[in-house]
Amino acid sequence: MFEGDQGPGPGPGRALGRGRGRCGCGGGGGMGGGFGGGRSDSLVFPSLLLSLQQSPCHGYELMEKLERMSFVAALPDPAVVYRYLRRLEEEGMVESRLEPGQGGPARKVYSLTVEGESYLQAWVIRLRKQKNDLETFLKTAGETAGEPGRDETIGEQTPGAQHAGDDR
Repeated sequence: MFEGDQGPGPGPGRALGRGRGRCGCGGGGGMGGGFGGGRSDSLVFPSLLLSLQQSPCHGYELMEKLERMSFVAALPDPAVVYRYLRRLEEEGMVESRLEPGQGGPARKVYSLTVEGESYLQAWVIRLRKQKNDLETFLKTAGETAGEPGRDETIGEQTPGAQHAGDDR
């Protein structure tokens, strides 16, 4: 497990039966540790992969990209991000190369590998399932509370939901 987070994203690896987690961090409960508890900061790990899928970049650029992602609730310490990147590189999901710095030292530029792309897709599949599970839960919870089909996020009826006595 990484310091400052509930664990990087071994969730898809665990879901695929790979044991402790692809990054060797021990997992911590499915999707990136705290994912099941509703922590959106657990999206840091797949967000790094997503950023690198969009374009190769160095660590500071990755931090800037994470900051612009509205679904990443809490930015990790830069040291945590660099630890993630080191582990991703050890696992073959990310590769790096040194590029000359502009007026400074060379910088390490990271890019996503084919294996990293596959791992990102496993995250996407797992996140879609989690989204569907949450929608089902919220619909069921709304029905239990006496609000059939009520979608609290937008305040409208979900498709197919009718009030008692509504003949439409």
